[in-house]
Amino acid sequence: MATLTGRLAHLESEPLTDNQLGAIMHEFKRLGFRSKHDREIRLGWCVFLLDIDELDSVKDLMMGEAGRLVKMLRGFSSFREMFEYAESLINGG
Repeated sequence: MATLTGRLAHLESEPLTDNQLGAIMHEFKRLGFRSKHDREIRLGWCVFLLDIDELDSVKDLMMGEAGRLVKMLRGFSSFREMFEYAESLINGG
């Protein structure tokens, strides 16, 4: 039986799965990011939501990060809600 510590280490050291990549892209499309030209904006949102320093590609996310991102994106009903969430964090609320 795997330990919790082992499972957490696995989530932080293994790359995201194809299913996670598909889920991330689906959620961004659902929120209005449909163009291939939205790539840099999507990456910026990933960096902001995950509180990481930088991200060259969504494919660079680890399994745990991808899971957190999918969960966060699914929590927003619209881009407006996601924007308001970000605004509240930036304004200290």
